Amino acid sequence: MSTETTPQRPPADSGPEERHDSGSLWRNTDFLKLWTGETVSLLGTYVTQLALPLIAITLLDATPGQVGTLSAVQFLPVLLITVFVGRWVDRYRRRPLLIAANLARAAALAVVPACWWADGLTMPVLYGVALTVGTFSALFDVAYLSYLPSLVPRHHLVAANSRLQGSYAVAQVGGPGLGGLLIRLVGGPFALITNVVSYLFSAVMLLLIRTPEPATAPDGEKTGPEAGLWPSLSLGFTFIWRDRVLRVLTAKGSWFNLCEQALLTVFLVHAVRELGLSAGPLGLCIGLGSLGAVIGTVLARRFGRALGVPGTLFASMACGCAAPALILLARGAALADLALITTAFAVFSIGFTVFNVYFVTLRQTRTPQDRLGRVTAAYRTVAFGTFPVGAWAGGWLAGQLGPYAALAAVCGAFAAGWLVFIATSLRVLRPVTVPLE
Repeated sequence: MSTETTPQRPPADSGPEERHDSGSLWRNTDFLKLWTGETVSLLGTYVTQLALPLIAITLLDATPGQVGTLSAVQFLPVLLITVFVGRWVDRYRRRPLLIAANLARAAALAVVPACWWADGLTMPVLYGVALTVGTFSALFDVAYLSYLPSLVPRHHLVAANSRLQGSYAVAQVGGPGLGGLLIRLVGGPFALITNVVSYLFSAVMLLLIRTPEPATAPDGEKTGPEAGLWPSLSLGFTFIWRDRVLRVLTAKGSWFNLCEQALLTVFLVHAVRELGLSAGPLGLCIGLGSLGAVIGTVLARRFGRALGVPGTLFASMACGCAAPALILLARGAALADLALITTAFAVFSIGFTVFNVYFVTLRQTRTPQDRLGRVTAAYRTVAFGTFPVGAWAGGWLAGQLGPYAALAAVCGAFAAGWLVFIATSLRVLRPVTVPLE
């Protein structure tokens, strides 16, 4: 096992450093175009996440199994093709891939209202749309994170990633509400047109970007250890394994994701069956708690300046791992209990948002540009691969122990993971820094 950090190379192009080296990130108009387009498309994405299953339930009388399959189909591409996507992202310029992904997603979603209008909407059609959208979303997410350092200088990456995490947070809070309103006004199929428009808007914003992007040579033109299909596909995993900082952060992120999915699964059962919460108060608690992610984006750089990068990573994970224990104190549906649950989700959101800002920035600054797509893809394959495991484990624990005991077990798993994180990475992360504006 190699414990040496992979030797660092400068990015393939230093253009962003030269073009935007001074001044605020707000003056970087190309980043603002990217950020605006992504924020709008994210709102549309959360409309779709609500609309697709509701269309299946209300218009096609889908069974619970069919609804579950529809949700699973959207995430299958993340596990099945992300590694290949990383290779494509490193072989070609990222901006054309982003534009193509947006256009493909818009076209796929437009099929739903068209089929409904023609009285031809069926579950297989919805499965196909979900699979297509999921496939091009997997491409977009890897290319997006890999493209960002082409527009933003290194000392602005923390600020840029904070804004992007803020967009996710705003979309999580506002997207479902907007989706519910649109579904009520125009119906599920035509509510999807909002997301079609949002993807087209994002594509236009990308087209307006003027910063030239460096080209990377396809693998067929490369020599050395990266040549060939398998070495190219495995490069991202190898890079993370050899870089001790990325290795410990990937392990922690994967464990956190597993526990998060177990928490959400167990909490829903516990909240409904043991606390007596209805859908309205339950959604309100989770929605208000998600505002913690917005707070996290605002505080991320302040934490970095006050605690340094290692201290910020440890403190943010402490918040994220300790917060779920507050849910154990709730005993019913009283206002105080709802406040406890909301606070738990808010602190949880602050913790994982701050952690994500610095982890993404470290991946971007420690990885050469011509490898960033594959490294990002490798991380997403490993870390997102724990989602279904965590959901299954949470359901199994609730069935074996009961919801409350299962929730306590998940809280214990969070705490144990944080202690292991401290013990295994304190020395590794101590010298780590990132440029701050």
